[in-house]
This record gives sequence, C-alpha cells and structure tokens, in this order.
Amino acid sequence: MTFVGSKMDFSVGIRTTSSKYEVNISTYACTCFFMRTMLLPCRHTIFARFFMKKKKLIPINYINPRWLLGSDANRPEDDESNDDMSCPGFCIQNSNMNQQNTQF
Repeated sequence: MTFVGSKMDFSVGIRTTSSKYEVNISTYACTCFFMRTMLLPCRHTIFARFFMKKKKLIPINYINPRWLLGSDANRPEDDESNDDMSCPGFCIQNSNMNQQNTQF
C-alpha cells in the first residue's frame, strides 16, 4: 500500500492480479467493483483504516442503510404472498450467549 499524491488517497496494489484501486481517505470510497455494487466497505478500505491505525475498521456510518435491519428494504410488505419464496420480516431477539452457564 502506498500513498498517492497527498494523504487524501491510498493506492492499493494486489500482487496476484496486478490490479490497483484508489481509496479516498476522506470518504473511504474505493474504486473497486465490490464497493460500487455491494454498497459495503471493501477489503481495500478496511486495509486503509488498519494501516492508519483507526480504532474501528468498519464504522457503522460507512455501511449503506440498505444493509441495516431498519431499512425499508428489510421490512415485510403489507400484502401477503402465497408463493413459497416469501419470508417474514426480521425479528431481533436477545441472546443468551453472554450469560455464563455453569451447569453441564
């Protein structure tokens, strides 16, 4: 990983494919296909944040709202569907994983 121009951009080179991607440090936007299509932080932006020693490698405000549970796209539709492919909306439940269980 090398600096390009000022400290505003990173250039990430991939050895196996000889590809180069540009990461804008102010917006953490990358020129790679994954970030443009999936709307999620790519490995290049995560590496840039790791290289800069940021505490959070993936801050929640850099994740597109489409992927959040509260997104309109994740809410069930009002009209019921009879096809087998429909599924109910998400339900958030408390986890018991943090509680210690001493019985075996």
